[in-house]
Amino acid sequence: MRFSASVPKANLSEFMRQFNISYTGYYNRRHRRSGHLYQGRFKAVVVDKDSYLLELSRYVHLNPIRIKAKALRPDRERIREISQYRWSSLPGYLEGKRKASWITYEVVLGYVGGSRQKYAGFVHDAIR
Repeated sequence: MRFSASVPKANLSEFMRQFNISYTGYYNRRHRRSGHLYQGRFKAVVVDKDSYLLELSRYVHLNPIRIKAKALRPDRERIREISQYRWSSLPGYLEGKRKASWITYEVVLGYVGGSRQKYAGFVHDAIR
């Protein structure tokens, strides 16, 4: 699982602890199981340059097609796949569809002049 988060206070560890407890409880109840979902500690990377946030966003959005079997598919198919991936925030960036209330899309889109088309080109260029 990969995602980016902005924390105004130095409380990322507390956020991750709460996330892990909440999501693990939800998942275990839903699937009638028990135990841990994640192994080991989380890894955090500090984004200290604004331009890196744009790269990080693209990296996260391309993750669903990075596995070897999908990496060998034609570009058009991979572009379609990441645009339709159920667990991705990419449709919110590209089309304004499935926008989550807790995501501030404008921050990343601001690095491409607020243009959804430019962001789509930026993401798709990494596939071609």
